[in-house]
Amino acid sequence: MDIIGTWHLVRCVELSATGEVLSEPYGSSPLGQIMYNADGGMSAVLANSERASTLTSQPGEISDEVAQVLAHGYAGYAGYWEIGDGILNHHVRVSFLPGWVGGVQVRQARLEGDVLTLSVVADPGSPNSSRRELTWHRAVPRA
Repeated sequence: MDIIGTWHLVRCVELSATGEVLSEPYGSSPLGQIMYNADGGMSAVLANSERASTLTSQPGEISDEVAQVLAHGYAGYAGYWEIGDGILNHHVRVSFLPGWVGGVQVRQARLEGDVLTLSVVADPGSPNSSRRELTWHRAVPRA
């Protein structure tokens, strides 16, 4: 499966066990980019395009209350990747969520042309389990 390159997020949905869309965690027009390097490095950044904005672009000038609002609808992590039998493992070295550092984020991966679909099941085996599905389009190389 050739996933090396840059991918842009076009859809992220939370699905019920029956396939019903429960939510769009990053909004109806999500922002995101994931990169897979040939040397095994990877990074991912996702954001809700509808999240609050600030009047400043200087991190040190943002209040704790505003920072908390900005953090809602944002995720980012990096590390290295490996894939086999449709299972993609992201070995996390740095993350917005400290609990992910040192762990492995396991994704089911499906590649159809220039569309990469990654999914993860929450609470596998539970009758109320849900699945998060992220759809990525391969970025067009810059000339």
